[in-house]
Amino acid sequence: MADDADVIIVGAALAGLVAAAELAEAGKKIVVVDQEPVQSLGGI
Repeated sequence: MADDADVIIVGAALAGLVAAAELAEAGKKIVVVDQEPVQSLGGI
C-alpha cells in the first residue's frame, strides 16, 4: 500500500487530515498513519 503512495502523512490530527485533503485534491495518492484508533481521527 505505502509503496504506491506519493505522500505518507504521519499523524491524523487536524493538520494531517487537512494536508491529506489538499494533496488528494491535487491528485496525489495519500497514506495517513496514526498511532490512535480510527475513533480519534482529527485529534478529538
